[in-house]
Amino acid sequence: MGKFCNILIMARKKIGIDLDTTLNNLNDEWLDRYNLDYNDNLKQWDCWNVADCVKPECGKKIFNYLKEPNFFFKLSIRKNAVEVIDFLMEYFDIYIVTAYLPETCLDKVNWVKKFIPKINSENIIFINNKSLLDLDFLIDDGPHNIQTFNPLKTAIIYDMPYNHFLDYDAFQTWDRVSNWNEIKQLFEEKYIIKESELVSRDKLLTFLQQ
Repeated sequence: MGKFCNILIMARKKIGIDLDTTLNNLNDEWLDRYNLDYNDNLKQWDCWNVADCVKPECGKKIFNYLKEPNFFFKLSIRKNAVEVIDFLMEYFDIYIVTAYLPETCLDKVNWVKKFIPKINSENIIFINNKSLLDLDFLIDDGPHNIQTFNPLKTAIIYDMPYNHFLDYDAFQTWDRVSNWNEIKQLFEEKYIIKESELVSRDKLLTFLQQ
């Protein structure tokens, strides 16, 4: 009985991880395709509405690439993302939260199965208003998702040029990360050790079996 008295066990918190750009390399492939087809030389999207960044003859046709079969399935995953998600899964329940576009859903599910098979398909959520989700953390590059996330919870900005304006919000501040190693470091220093001091499921089971 003493074992239980000496351990603080808290409910596992939930992390929602955005898929496009935060987890995969969407922008790299998207820009390459656009530059090739429209003889342009864009290096990054500087605005959230990418239709405003491209040549007029492209305009909203830029979104047609996203509807192509296998477009999302062929995207690469960000460096160290798999290892960091494995680490986070020791302490948190992980959900992939991504925008709903009917033509992309199957590709996205298969992409997650390919790169992160530990995440159950039931933990992949297609939603266009992420503020409706009951999450403790949201890691996202979309400025609208960061701004509308529950202010009593923790939104983490995945750094992109089009979300830099969020740093000038006079009423709210957010953590900002630029790669997956920084995500791990942030959680280790701020949200696992100092805040929750969670005992991982595997470590807890081993302790209780002693």
